[in-house]
Amino acid sequence: TFSWEDQRPAIFRGLIAYEYIRALAKDVHAMDKLMMANATPIRLCWLAPWLDVMGTETDWHRSGKWQPMSDAELLYRRSLCGPKPYCFLMNTDFDSFSHDLVEKYMQRAVAYGMFPGFFSANAATGHYFKRPELYNRDRSLFLKYVPICRRLAQAGWRPITAAWSSQPRVYVERFGTRYLTVFNDSSAPVEVDITCAGPVPQAGRELLSGRAVTWGPVAKTPAGVAGATCHLRLAGEDLAVLDTAAAGEGH
Repeated sequence: TFSWEDQRPAIFRGLIAYEYIRALAKDVHAMDKLMMANATPIRLCWLAPWLDVMGTETDWHRSGKWQPMSDAELLYRRSLCGPKPYCFLMNTDFDSFSHDLVEKYMQRAVAYGMFPGFFSANAATGHYFKRPELYNRDRSLFLKYVPICRRLAQAGWRPITAAWSSQPRVYVERFGTRYLTVFNDSSAPVEVDITCAGPVPQAGRELLSGRAVTWGPVAKTPAGVAGATCHLRLAGEDLAVLDTAAAGEGH
């Protein structure tokens, strides 16, 4: 290739990184170990096939303002990782990162099956997990969201959801054959109908609340086949995790 600035011939460093990671992965996998890379996948998207776990440090509260990644940014990472685990480390000023913001962070991350982790504002001092007043404050959120995220990750993200939302800013992702995440990307509360193609048991569950979810039959979905629909109410930036399996069926 060539340099855009002065048109001199050049070798793109991404090709060097690709060859390096490919060779390293061969050695690591031969030892029956796993490969993880930070800040991946971002620009060097083609490293993803050789890695087993990916993630990044991030700050969704820069200058004291809530600024989460967009749906496009999250889907870019999710689609490149496919069913592989993706992990965040929140690097922010935790003195201004409230319990409510921690929950908003966890809800948005879990909506895409991504693990919500924590580090430090400067990647050196003030580590979240060295501050008991922080992790004890948020312990209930870890107990609520992390097991669900693990269940989604084990089921594996699917690129085709076979599900539709009646609201343009309520997004649906599928994990395995039975789990759907439904996320309200707006700050306003909404009511939304979620429609699924194919057979869905009449009685399902919303996993975060434990509430029953009732599905009604639909003669024709956007896919042109029969399916089912359910009605949900979501607060702003709220998450629902639907288990579409029959009651009592194993995880």
